[in-house]
Amino acid sequence: METVETHVDCEAAADWFDAKRRQVMLRIDGAFADTLRDAYNFMRGNPGFHSRTGKLSASMFWQHIPGTGTSKGWLGAKASYALWVEESTKPHWITGKNGGLLHFYSAKAGNWITCRKVWHPGTTGRQFVERAAYRADMWLPNRCAEAVEKALS
Repeated sequence: METVETHVDCEAAADWFDAKRRQVMLRIDGAFADTLRDAYNFMRGNPGFHSRTGKLSASMFWQHIPGTGTSKGWLGAKASYALWVEESTKPHWITGKNGGLLHFYSAKAGNWITCRKVWHPGTTGRQFVERAAYRADMWLPNRCAEAVEKALS
């Protein structure tokens, strides 16, 4: 009776697996960063609102924080009024600072108006950040799958 023996080097197999794991994680992290950047570009290019000054668009940002096994990222806008554009506002009074006067141009009246307070009818939220994050959530699974395929090939 003959015996057949072979030697399996588990340490070499574990090293190979660790190297592949690192490649996979780096590719997934890259796919995540690319997706955040693309969502940011979508947010800037399709904000869902008309920009008069460009300040809100200029305040939009994305940030990627790479990690080992987990990546984090943010999309947003830093303008002081960004939240009011993102979410809805209820009807409200607007008064001048320290009891002062408001001075603004009314396209409806066709001239400049000065008054102590005005009634604002409220706004409908534009969800420009939420829509971009939704896009990123849709894109990410396929991009991560492609990243894993590339790393393992």
